[in-house]
Amino acid sequence: MEKIELYELLLNLPSLEVEDVLLEEKKIIIHCKTKTVYEKCSSCQSDVYTVNQYYERHLRDMNMANREVYLVVKMRQFYCKKCHKYFVETLDFADSNQSHTHRQTDFMFLVGSKQSYAESALILNTHPKTVERTLLRMCEKKADIAARYKSVKRLGIDEQSHSKYNRSGEPSSRACLVCRRAILVWYNFINSKICY
Repeated sequence: MEKIELYELLLNLPSLEVEDVLLEEKKIIIHCKTKTVYEKCSSCQSDVYTVNQYYERHLRDMNMANREVYLVVKMRQFYCKKCHKYFVETLDFADSNQSHTHRQTDFMFLVGSKQSYAESALILNTHPKTVERTLLRMCEKKADIAARYKSVKRLGIDEQSHSKYNRSGEPSSRACLVCRRAILVWYNFINSKICY
């Protein structure tokens, strides 16, 4: 078995193809690309094959053999000729606005929910604010904010809350306040320790 095949097996991400592996003293850098040939357009849902440009996305993954693992994914920006829109391919193992994989996020939540953010950051070799933001985002998911927004029927907080929705169709700041309180219940449950 070759080195690249071994790392593909260890990563266990079927949508990725490993191109190169760099071993350093404290980290492993894995250069890879997606195996998909086309992507569905985010606007018109048609199959798009036309690649406009490439760029690299750096993602932190779970450690291997006491070394930090970084994935350098060659991402493609597609151009849809049907609706004339540009969009970037999606990854099934990482959110589009995050710098780490889902399993690293789950590990951060597991570590961060048991101890302070500073201690968690030392274990994970990251910044305490990154741990805090990750925990808050995971708490929002567990509190199911979208369902709570839909359940708001009437607000009777004070006279200033004239409507449930603002001009853009989103819940008003008063409706958000109700949902933020639900998040804070989860957040305070996890945050019941000294943070820093």
